[in-house]
Amino acid sequence: MSFKIQILVYSICHTKGLTPSNLRFRAAAGGDGNPKVAIDNIAKGLLKDGQNLKTKHESFSVNGDGGATLDEFNVFISKVADYVGKEISGIRIGDSGSDKVKMVRTAKYEGNSKTDSKTPTSWLEMSKGLLKGHFHTHPFRDHTPSSDKDVPLFNSYPKLPFYIIAGGREKRFN
Repeated sequence: MSFKIQILVYSICHTKGLTPSNLRFRAAAGGDGNPKVAIDNIAKGLLKDGQNLKTKHESFSVNGDGGATLDEFNVFISKVADYVGKEISGIRIGDSGSDKVKMVRTAKYEGNSKTDSKTPTSWLEMSKGLLKGHFHTHPFRDHTPSSDKDVPLFNSYPKLPFYIIAGGREKRFN
């Protein structure tokens, strides 16, 4: 059975002051089409109308006033990766001269597998002052870097921090 992933977020959630537990990532199953909650308790500020993690690169603000933290993003993206059964990758961006991450950019997961993800090379070659790190998920809580994919990528960018996110937690592997 194939699943069509839909993110259903209504702007009224923000205007009515609903808590993060009221925001949900939903999947509409093929067949009856009734939405089922796939991921609950998503931190406020992570989801916006029109997002499609499968087919589009997306940006998420983190560590700002009243929004999601980087740790909350890690929990969210880890749950999405587990749900879809694919790795999701991206980069962390912040101000030059600061270690603080302000934005996370995810690459679309279409074409990825459970053991492989793709990040646009141009993202890894952006200004090193702005680029704070690369990440990718490992579905189902495995933080072990693969010698055939993870290690060669790290070796291509030895000064860039690389993180594996699994089970909602990150682990730096360089």
